[in-house]
Amino acid sequence: MIMFGPPGSGKGTQSKLVAGHFGFIHLSTGDLFRKEIQNNTAMGDIIKAFINRGILIPDLIVMRELYRYALQFKNVPGIVFDGFPRNPKQAANLDKVFHKKELRIALVVSIQVPDEVLIQRVLDRGKDSGRTDDTLGVMEKRLEVYKTLTHPVIDYYKQTRRLIEVDGTRDVRVVAKDIRKIVKVAGFKK
Repeated sequence: MIMFGPPGSGKGTQSKLVAGHFGFIHLSTGDLFRKEIQNNTAMGDIIKAFINRGILIPDLIVMRELYRYALQFKNVPGIVFDGFPRNPKQAANLDKVFHKKELRIALVVSIQVPDEVLIQRVLDRGKDSGRTDDTLGVMEKRLEVYKTLTHPVIDYYKQTRRLIEVDGTRDVRVVAKDIRKIVKVAGFKK
């Protein structure tokens, strides 16, 4: 399944909660990339340059790193993709790869939160996280990128009837409870 939403929507938190509840693997491209940066790898330096400018990391880099990591988990009950796919091309490529392996993305949960709430959440997070991308300028750029490049992924998944929208402005526990119900209805079992 995919947990989808703009920066600050709570998709990372909700992905971890779903993964923990159902025994899924939580696969966050953001976490993978931050690990590369923390380890001061050459890939980390390349990724950091994109993140600090608030723009998306090129598909080739994302796909290579994601597949390299995901291939480690062949016998798990499920994977929650957090932060991927970020554009319709990535979504289509993910479906192609999964189809070849006789797998599929069964569910996409889109967490909906108004821009002003997202901005405040990210600025508050930045006070504690030390993340260089949690600033007003970078967040405004990230929202612009999300709306122009990433938001069309919602249409892709709506057309294939796999998308469920959830109000992400409520308490984390309430949102998590709703998402667990959606996951169960989609056929996943604890």
